[in-house]
Amino acid sequence: AVVQGGYTWTENTWQPRIGLVYSYASGSKNAAGSTSQTFQNMFATTHLHYGYMDLNSLQNIDDIRVACTCKPTTTTSVALEGHLQYLDKTSDSWYNVAGVARAGGTANAGNGYAISPSFSRDRGKELDFVVSWNVLPSTQIEVGLSHYYRGDYIKQSLRIPGSKDASYCYVQLTLTL
Repeated sequence: AVVQGGYTWTENTWQPRIGLVYSYASGSKNAAGSTSQTFQNMFATTHLHYGYMDLNSLQNIDDIRVACTCKPTTTTSVALEGHLQYLDKTSDSWYNVAGVARAGGTANAGNGYAISPSFSRDRGKELDFVVSWNVLPSTQIEVGLSHYYRGDYIKQSLRIPGSKDASYCYVQLTLTL
């Protein structure tokens, strides 16, 4: 389920917009059971929806996204997005962008992403900043900066080997021929 709403100030030359999106995909009550209740995302495209760092799939997730955008010029757009991310069920895995369960380690031991029902649902928070500039009608340059703040689930899962927050940046050139 995805519920979203927003408002764009169309009378303003910068056309600022604020949007709020809640995405929910079920997790399984018993991942080792013969029946899975984990939502299966058949046509995955997570980059634009669940964080630019591509750490998540639309599986076993509660994602709250706040997006603020504006267009300072007719050829430039700026976006700032924040995500609060949680596991739907701690009795199921955290799935990567390809829909593969993160695994490894021993349950509740803090040495990997084994299913650990006693751990927190709080996966973390992602902050994304993206600037796009249409240099020519056929040429766009995009720069993105992202930071992922580990939640308690990651800290608990990787307690023994340790973990750190993650940062990501990219520059992209798109040519339309």
